[in-house]
Amino acid sequence: HAPAYWEASRTGMELAGHTDFYDVASDGEEYHNLVQHFRSTMDLGPGVNDKGDTMDRPFPNTRVFKITRVENMSLWQSYAARKQSMASRAAAEGHNWPEGYGLEQQLFHASPAWADICAMGFNRSFAGKNACKFGKGCYFARDASYSADPKYCVPDEEDVARILVCRVLTGEFCLGVDESPVAGPP
Repeated sequence: HAPAYWEASRTGMELAGHTDFYDVASDGEEYHNLVQHFRSTMDLGPGVNDKGDTMDRPFPNTRVFKITRVENMSLWQSYAARKQSMASRAAAEGHNWPEGYGLEQQLFHASPAWADICAMGFNRSFAGKNACKFGKGCYFARDASYSADPKYCVPDEEDVARILVCRVLTGEFCLGVDESPVAGPP
């Protein structure tokens, strides 16, 4: 089933294979939490790079015009099944994640192909146009300011740039290797 806060749940219109976009009310908790998460990493910049140097790319003047929730029942069902599978495996193996991390994280992603992503999900076979430093795959950022880089976040014909806030099942992870020829896990 869809999350209770989805329009599809409230209206009983849970259609598999269909993508709907709903504006999130600016006076609600969902909107407030997402803006806070976004602003907390946009205003300060992305922290430090892999050499330990402070990165000079804060975006304190970025405005949030609106937040749109993507509702795609097929993608949600696939996500929920994978999450359950990963949680069961982790419990069976006695796995614990490091402090501040877990099975699921809210991470950022920017791509001119955002509409295709919302309709069909992330697909590693389409990866490779930008930043394949650690091998071919779908890259997510902890900080919105990293995704806001013009290399990834390209404004549309109306000069609006979009950044996706994604629920990402991170599972176990490791430090990548520069220019890795190895594809990540399926």
